[in-house]
Amino acid sequence: MKRIFILTICLTFYYTSYSQFHLDEINSSVQVRLERTGTSTGITDFGTDDGGLHFWVGGYDQYTNSEFTIKNDGYVGIGTFSPQRKLHLGDISTSAQVRLERTGTYAGITDFGTDNIGLHFWVGGYDQYDNAELTLKNNGHVGIGTTDPQSKLSVNGEIRATEIKVLADISVPDFVFEPNYELPTLKEIKEYINQNKHLPGIPSATEIDASGIDLGDMNMRLLQKIEELTLYQIELMEKLEEQQKRIEHLEREK
Repeated sequence: MKRIFILTICLTFYYTSYSQFHLDEINSSVQVRLERTGTSTGITDFGTDDGGLHFWVGGYDQYTNSEFTIKNDGYVGIGTFSPQRKLHLGDISTSAQVRLERTGTYAGITDFGTDNIGLHFWVGGYDQYDNAELTLKNNGHVGIGTTDPQSKLSVNGEIRATEIKVLADISVPDFVFEPNYELPTLKEIKEYINQNKHLPGIPSATEIDASGIDLGDMNMRLLQKIEELTLYQIELMEKLEEQQKRIEHLEREK
């Protein structure tokens, strides 16, 4: 495919009702070349075809290597020859395709881009792939401080909040106060603790190290222990009151 350069042969200039300046070349996508020689040399080729307008910064090399394309349907592509959206950024060499940068007193950089995992944000600039501060995976999982979130929200670091609500189908242990609930004796609990080194119904340190803690489930387990402790206190109070009545009765019989 031949190239046609500005002010060379094979260009037809004519006036129409649609264009004041018309370049006509049916055999090549490259109709115009901008070239600078000397110390700061550079070349940009651009031209049009049935797909739209294409720019090749550095010179036309292969047909599909257009750095900038404006399609006939209004779609704009940067780094892609065939944009599929109003603005389509394509880059096969790096995960960071876009940079937001502010200079001056409040300078800052944020790079973001996508790959086969999802969308990544690097606040402060892209450094290494695993340093993404925010990741949105293709499966909908969100990671903060991790590029591989394993749940709807995975946070590698400290969380601060003014309020947290766990909204789920949680079984509240009010059954502890039912008449048929078998409250373990304190002797049974003592024997269990001596043998297992943790409360019954509460995961051990080894289990927590391996699987972490489900906050909703753990809060309900702790609530059950509080309710059981309340029953033990009520039982103890009733025994003390009975003992006090006996003491008072004995005092009156003296």
